[in-house]
Amino acid sequence: MSSIKFTSAMVLTRLYWMLKHDEKIRHEVFKEGTLFGTIDTWLIWKLTGGKVHATDPSNACVTGFFDIFKMEWSKLVLRGFNIPENILPELKNTGDCYGSTLPEVFGVAIPICAVIGDQQASIFGAGCFKNKEMSCTMGTGTFLHVNTGCEPASSCSGIYPLIGWTIASNTSYILECGMHDVGSVLHVAQNLGFFDDPNTSSDIAQSVSDSGGIYFLPSACMLETAGKQNVNVSTMVGLKSQTSKEHLVRAVLESLSFQVQLLLDSIEKNYGKNTGVIRVCGGIAKNDFILQLVSNLSRKIVKRSKHSECSSLGAALVAGLYMGVWKSQDEISEMQNDCDMFIPNIISENIHLRQYLNWKKAVSCPIMSVN
Repeated sequence: MSSIKFTSAMVLTRLYWMLKHDEKIRHEVFKEGTLFGTIDTWLIWKLTGGKVHATDPSNACVTGFFDIFKMEWSKLVLRGFNIPENILPELKNTGDCYGSTLPEVFGVAIPICAVIGDQQASIFGAGCFKNKEMSCTMGTGTFLHVNTGCEPASSCSGIYPLIGWTIASNTSYILECGMHDVGSVLHVAQNLGFFDDPNTSSDIAQSVSDSGGIYFLPSACMLETAGKQNVNVSTMVGLKSQTSKEHLVRAVLESLSFQVQLLLDSIEKNYGKNTGVIRVCGGIAKNDFILQLVSNLSRKIVKRSKHSECSSLGAALVAGLYMGVWKSQDEISEMQNDCDMFIPNIISENIHLRQYLNWKKAVSCPIMSVN
């Protein structure tokens, strides 16, 4: 059993709104020759000069009208929302022939051999190819993914299965849970004068032994965990006369690590224990303090890719695999060993776990909304 909620972020609900409120679009959509697609579909269409109207399962699975169990556009959903299937793009493998770019675009016709979603490309770029391997993308949002192999894992708690990629008609599935608008907290801290450069925040946080009892409660996290509460502000609790800027910086960085652990708790509650390694990438993953704390809390080895743009790397690897540059995913895995590694510190483990539980308790407390 699995459940998924239709949200305003989905392509389905946006298209439905347009059909309901725009008479011209509603009239045109049932005409022959009318086509619909997402950003990847539009890019392929433009790059090929209108010759290819297609997408792949990794992009289709987040639209709201794709059935990941049958690997096709959901006739039930399309009927329910009165959307004609013929306007939707052709479904192709993630690694596949999507035509070639027009010669005038880049000066030469270049074959398009991979189309893959952003988060899925990041997982592929991190080398999480096997069942229960895990990756965490830490950027504007924080997203934790687990490869569930050739079978989609079900959950009714908000963690839903997605398609990672389909290569040579073999599909890999993933579980995803995440929090949006997480990374912006560093920009807020910088604007408040906590530090001049986010790259120095790790050293500042490590200049004190703890946060002095300060806990930073980000609004994004409270929205995810409290759910029903109308929380729209971030909060700093535990401030006292002895509080220093260093304590505040450490509290902010600790909250980012705590959020990863919160996601990990949710994943493991629904899917069981995973491998002892978390592969990470993204802008926030450049922070050593955050990653060491993630390692301590999770009791897992954290591996940070040397590649800062794992999504771009993943798309390139899929294309190379399709073109025969690499013969298998195992061959690609051997290229993933160049990384920074963070090992759990057993001595600090209990202290950090207690801090995390206190933070988690504070996040779940009711807080009045400020308009």
